[in-house]
Amino acid sequence: MVLIMMLLLKSAFAYAQNEPMYSQYIFNTLVINPAYAGSQGDLNATAVYRKQWMDIEGAPSSQTFSIHSPIKKRKIALGLLAVHDKIGVTGKTGLYGIYAYRISFNNNSKLSLGLQAGLVQMVSRFSKIQTKQANDPDMSADKSIYVAPGVGAGVYWYSPRYYLGVSVPDLLEVRINEHGETVKYRHLFVHGGYVFKLSYQVKYLPGFLVKDVMGSKAQIDINNIFILNDVLWLGLGYRIGTSLNFIVQAQITNQLQAGYSYDAPFSRFSSVAGASHEFKLSYRFVFFKDNAYMPRYF
Repeated sequence: MVLIMMLLLKSAFAYAQNEPMYSQYIFNTLVINPAYAGSQGDLNATAVYRKQWMDIEGAPSSQTFSIHSPIKKRKIALGLLAVHDKIGVTGKTGLYGIYAYRISFNNNSKLSLGLQAGLVQMVSRFSKIQTKQANDPDMSADKSIYVAPGVGAGVYWYSPRYYLGVSVPDLLEVRINEHGETVKYRHLFVHGGYVFKLSYQVKYLPGFLVKDVMGSKAQIDINNIFILNDVLWLGLGYRIGTSLNFIVQAQITNQLQAGYSYDAPFSRFSSVAGASHEFKLSYRFVFFKDNAYMPRYF
């Protein structure tokens, strides 16, 4: 247990350097790439809750809410993204406005160039820690570690059958302690996938995500998802060296989707860490009749 607490404390200090990894990124792409805005063809709202390492108190948890839409008869799309991540008593909250410019091609594909800008705040709530020494001045008050601007950019090329994206959600350096030290925590995401039609009822969507953090080892996700009758997604993902991820998503109505993923870890402390759970709910507001029954695979 001491080792686990040390790992959590180490993670908290490195919080600004390492963003959370979502298992349902294929259906929650705006959180990693602002160029995804407008790709659903209508106004789309998505909420995601992720709880990692269920057997560890204070383990990471994340919540995101995004809403985005193309602008009718224009080449642009707009969006809003809110993100809250927490580990132990330290939480980070970001709020971003998103702009994307989309270029259409004759083969029914689009190239989207996206930007996001907003504010990021990190706060440590030391007052929630119970200590042996009463009224410990170092642990009796909450502390704002930083408030800083957040800027990101991305490129997203997509059609109804495939997608390929590259993004850097955080382009700036952030001051993270009282000594004036700064840490570069830029993330590079590369992601892609293709829908193969195996039969009238079954489609196969293999996909990948590479997350490279400056000064750290890259993380790689490989996903295999089968789509049944355009209403049920069943997937198995492999996060190299970390976990197996089981994914299910259902098209409940023409507009409403619900998804869930279960991450079974096999890292060195997986026996005490427990599994991770991720829940996703998405609603597409259909304003154009031509889009009402058009399936969206990613």
